[in-house]
Amino acid sequence: MKKIICLLAVMMLSGCMTSLIKPEITEMNRDNLSKLSVGMTKRQVSKAMKDQVFVLGGASVTPFGTSFSRAWTLRNPCKSETLQGKNGKPLDVRYYVVDGQEESNKIPDDEMTPLVFENGKLIGWGWDFFKANIQK
Repeated sequence: MKKIICLLAVMMLSGCMTSLIKPEITEMNRDNLSKLSVGMTKRQVSKAMKDQVFVLGGASVTPFGTSFSRAWTLRNPCKSETLQGKNGKPLDVRYYVVDGQEESNKIPDDEMTPLVFENGKLIGWGWDFFKANIQK
């Protein structure tokens, strides 16, 4: 009986894990943030951050069988927008996922890191920098 309960628990956990954003993506983004420096162009940042589209979900094969979840894509960066800076100039912001807890194209802000650009050049990143430089 204990073996059956353990087997069911492992199968349920493996099915749940397919809905999470893969740790490889969040770890890659966190590691790549250390390669950034102020003054980099958007193209240089895209190369350093390894911008791409990831396909997540779908079929997952485990030792106990195959589980299925809805396939979805995650863009890297996962969001971008133009906002007004406190200096009155437009600032471009790209958001990269650095933590992932759920399957969704609507990733909460606290699971992303913003990178802020002015005139195509990186001027800083992180929520403290964002809050200090973006007009609300």
